Amino acid sequence: FLYFIGSAMERIVELPRDDAVSADLVAVPTVTTSSLLTSSPPAPATVNATHDTSDDAEDGGRNFGSIRPWAGNMMPPSHFDPRTCDHAEPAFELVMDHVYGYRARAARDNVHWVDEPTTFIYIAAAVAVVYNWVERTQRTFTGHSDDVSCATYCRATRLAATGGLGKRNTAPIFIWSVDTLKTLHCLKGTLEFDILSIAFSADGSRLLGIGGDPHCSVALYDVRSGALLTTSRGDSNRVLHGISNTTEGTDGRKQWITIGVSHVKFWTKEKGNLVGKRAIGGDIAKQTVVSVVCTKDFIVAGNVVGKAYVFSGHSLIRTVKLHGDFCGALAVENNVLYSGGRDGFVRRWAVGDDGTMTEEHATEINSRNTMSAKSATSTRKLFNGARALSVMNGKLVFGTNLGSLYVAPSDFEVHTVLDSHFEDKPGSMPELWGMAIHPEDPVFATASEDATLRLWSIELGSMILCADVHYPAVACGFSSDGSVICVGHHNGAFSVWDATTLSPVVPFTRKREFVCQCCVFSPDGRFLALGMGLSHKIDIFDAKRGFQYVASCDALSGNIKQLDWSSDSLMLRCSTASYEVVHFNIPSCEMNQSLDIADTLWHTQTCII
Repeated sequence: FLYFIGSAMERIVELPRDDAVSADLVAVPTVTTSSLLTSSPPAPATVNATHDTSDDAEDGGRNFGSIRPWAGNMMPPSHFDPRTCDHAEPAFELVMDHVYGYRARAARDNVHWVDEPTTFIYIAAAVAVVYNWVERTQRTFTGHSDDVSCATYCRATRLAATGGLGKRNTAPIFIWSVDTLKTLHCLKGTLEFDILSIAFSADGSRLLGIGGDPHCSVALYDVRSGALLTTSRGDSNRVLHGISNTTEGTDGRKQWITIGVSHVKFWTKEKGNLVGKRAIGGDIAKQTVVSVVCTKDFIVAGNVVGKAYVFSGHSLIRTVKLHGDFCGALAVENNVLYSGGRDGFVRRWAVGDDGTMTEEHATEINSRNTMSAKSATSTRKLFNGARALSVMNGKLVFGTNLGSLYVAPSDFEVHTVLDSHFEDKPGSMPELWGMAIHPEDPVFATASEDATLRLWSIELGSMILCADVHYPAVACGFSSDGSVICVGHHNGAFSVWDATTLSPVVPFTRKREFVCQCCVFSPDGRFLALGMGLSHKIDIFDAKRGFQYVASCDALSGNIKQLDWSSDSLMLRCSTASYEVVHFNIPSCEMNQSLDIADTLWHTQTCII
């Protein structure tokens, strides 16, 4: 019932065990891998001893500590009889039940009405979601094997297109039906690394794609056949978005508009080639243009300072101030313009015959997001600005940079559809690493590098509480009775929060300046174990005595990955990046190398090899 995506690439440095040398763990935005959050979070450094883990290294643990250090500590229970084992694969499979969250990172026109006022599509991680917000039901398109970066929809054909991340010449574009979720085409081999933007022509016969290569190449496809019609270099500057030119008197199948960093270009398909003409005038060459839309007579493009350029044909005729900051979303219907800015407002404008804009209505959405509402009285200023906006029959659906989706079914009466983790600063790319299930209730918690702790209801399929934990978080864990949640932070601190209200119980406590990669309460609720990452230590705290420090388990050679408690709370097991599985007696923190542990009952089974 959970679906989360983590992304990281680890650089392994082969060094003697005693050398105090580290290597970086780098987050790579263009290469992501799916994760069930059992991997360790990113850390500023790592020291790993490399080992041969092949199946050929069958030594029964004789070379414990050199080839397969875990083998000496892995023994079958005393009652185990291999003759009674059923080696067939289990007749079960995991089926995605619900997707939590919305892709707010680099979001641009990735939310679209399908059937108002009930159904729209959006993207999250490696899936596209067709969501009925009235019935709270989801249908998911799962053709992508990596993150989905952009989406578009054609109402004339009821086809959606989604672009994703890939390697060289493998960035995919899927064209699929929103009714059947079946793929019409998978377009690969032309655009590289990732798809920055895609757009249908108004009649749905053509599709424009923009690639993430150094030249931001532009490709035009025939939707019916999936054939590549033509391609061209876009710009050496970053091209962010493209649309079909639907102003009156133009052929939207042949005329297109792209925008980006110091970039506004008008494209025409001439003699089988795409020919681009750069817009000039005003301060376009000095600004980043982030949104664009066509009215009946004009092309309107919003920039990062909240202004909009109004073009008639290819000529800039005026500049209009729409928002106080970052005009991130534009939509139009019946010559009425809708805009969203990072100032936290969504506005409706009447477009005059001369390109002037008259504001008709405005609604403030900062107060509707927990984080932006709280930031008004804190030093961490967050603005809930719209980044994607769709209008159909006067009804709005829009997504924001703080990971929220809203629906306004009538005259800006805004309803919150979902909330999620977000990118707190442009380009910061925080990741979600911490997740814990409530021991009794259908609730789970997540802790992210966006410095938020969130509670989610499995039955409702939505977030129910959110707290600002002030520092980037990479781990979390419920107490055995579910009354409190411990959060492990990137700076080595831990904090404890009430699981009912998410109010602080224990202030930030830090013993070491290493990432707190995992935090687990003992089954009897007395102890809290913290895996302190690159310190190669496990710190034990007494939860019954105000979380006083008790002792540390050390003698480990690798970065700590997972922790498990025995059912009687007397033993702790950990797995490390050096392929160790080590046991400790608690509270003495002495290493247990006895063979008697084979029959130990474990409260959890998270340690992996």
